[in-house]
Amino acid sequence: MTYDVFFELALLGVTVASVTIAAIQYAHAAVPGQPVSRRDEGLPMFVALRLAGLLLFVATVAYLVNPRWMVWAAVPLANLVRGAGAVLALLGVVLLDWTLNTLGSNLIDTVTTRPDHTLVTTGP
Repeated sequence: MTYDVFFELALLGVTVASVTIAAIQYAHAAVPGQPVSRRDEGLPMFVALRLAGLLLFVATVAYLVNPRWMVWAAVPLANLVRGAGAVLALLGVVLLDWTLNTLGSNLIDTVTTRPDHTLVTTGP
């Protein structure tokens, strides 16, 4: 297995783990019958968050489907540095899970808060 394939698989693993963790945590935090108002978020923030997420998702999928599509964004790094980045990405997945789990029912997919939010004083 070449180093490029290893790092592509690492990116795939980190992406799938992150999306899975986020989906599970958001599902657990959902409160039936409690609507979330996105009006307080404001239109610029609403558009910026969704556009940034979409661009990141499209770029990741494009790279995983055909890395040559994203060669314009390539930065030549030593394999040791790339490996350190892969390890940090895996640690980031652990931190993501810890953070979202700690937020519990306060977790929401916007920059506003729930009407019944609480102050979280533990966690990362």
